[in-house]
Amino acid sequence: MPNVDALLTPRQLYGGAMTISLPDKFADVSGMRQIPDHQEVFVNQANDQSFMVDLLQYQSHVQGADAARFHFNEIAECNNAVDKSTVTEIVALAPDDIPGLDPLLEKWLLCGQQAVAKYKEEDKDGDAARNAVMIYLLLVRLPAFTTDIVVTFNDPVFISQTSSSMPHSTDTDQFLGERMQLPLFKLALRSLAINDYGLFGQDEADDDSSMQS
Repeated sequence: MPNVDALLTPRQLYGGAMTISLPDKFADVSGMRQIPDHQEVFVNQANDQSFMVDLLQYQSHVQGADAARFHFNEIAECNNAVDKSTVTEIVALAPDDIPGLDPLLEKWLLCGQQAVAKYKEEDKDGDAARNAVMIYLLLVRLPAFTTDIVVTFNDPVFISQTSSSMPHSTDTDQFLGERMQLPLFKLALRSLAINDYGLFGQDEADDDSSMQS
């Protein structure tokens, strides 16, 4: 792994309400196009990797590892890859894995793969335009704020010759070699911190107690 990719730079999320450190090569997409308020997106344009943070509705109907799988399947549906996705591992994270978060928060790490075509390119080229993308997903559950924090890292491991992601360079091995690997993703997650819980609105427990007083 190139040393330059290992340089982590602190990034503010949601105006500083959250923070995380990412490799220097990941650019904030909000400087290029409009991003929804609930989302933060960073892209390494050299190899088409992306790193995303989403504040989503808490899914009370799924628990434990099934909650992480639910959000992975939601991504697969958005990617039109429901029947082209595989979960390889789901593990519960310990408090020491992400020391910047409340140790009582439930945290899950999922690893999986999806066959994804960019910009509906499968309409023209069929499945030949699909890229094999490793998806690493962190789920942090905040039931008191009815929020699921979903952090995803999308890492292309095979680029179709007909995909717009295919680099102009013919050195595909170099393109795929300069990647943020899972260990570095885990290192980035260790820097994840919530600095202002006001980002998620009012704690439901506090709201209930104020109504009873």
